[in-house]
Amino acid sequence: MSTIESVEATPETPTKYYGFSSLVSGFGKMWRSFIPAFVFGLVNAIVQGALVLGDPTPGFDFLFIIGAIASMIVLWATFAILTACALGAAEGKVSFGDAIARVKANLVKYLLWTALLTIVYTIGVILYIVPGTIIAAITPFVAIAAMDGQSNPLGANFRVIGKRFFRWLITVIIVGIIIGVVWFFGLLNTVFIGGMAGSILYWLVFGFLGWWFLTSLALIYRSVESGSDSPAAGDVDVAQGSAE
Repeated sequence: MSTIESVEATPETPTKYYGFSSLVSGFGKMWRSFIPAFVFGLVNAIVQGALVLGDPTPGFDFLFIIGAIASMIVLWATFAILTACALGAAEGKVSFGDAIARVKANLVKYLLWTALLTIVYTIGVILYIVPGTIIAAITPFVAIAAMDGQSNPLGANFRVIGKRFFRWLITVIIVGIIIGVVWFFGLLNTVFIGGMAGSILYWLVFGFLGWWFLTSLALIYRSVESGSDSPAAGDVDVAQGSAE
């Protein structure tokens, strides 16, 4: 007679994506993707700086249009890489190849969704600064979800907000304040430094902030869209309203 041993199932320990503060955790984990993030951030800053040489005047001049297109392509490519870096850093170290591979795998979806977001955000800002700000605040996970290969990035975005409402709210408020302060100093940079050097400094700072904020948002996103049936350890109970 055979003996059947009963084995008690032991649930896996959920991954803890962030601690008390997603921004603090994001700052700590962003360095996992240092090489690709640094290389693309530096290249973007140099290109953007080079494009202001000769003090180009906005208009329908052929060279200005070419420069503007080049600026947008490099900027988009940089933030695509930073988004891929952010998602990868939530799980572990990110190599140059890892970041490139993720972008290639989700290139079309990311391009379409970020283009749509840019158009909607631009229309909102043109109407008034408040609608544009609100649109940016309620869609912080769309680009991340698109880079993650989600079939419905907008739905994933609102799913994360719904499950991490207070974490999302406090994070976007703090991020908004930091961006506002840095934007003000950016204006001073334009006045007191300006030119290629001022442009490079400006884009290095905003590239660094983008890298940090995207990593922090990716940690919140991954705590919901982690592919696990059980809640992640980094979860924040909405009822508790944990502070950032």
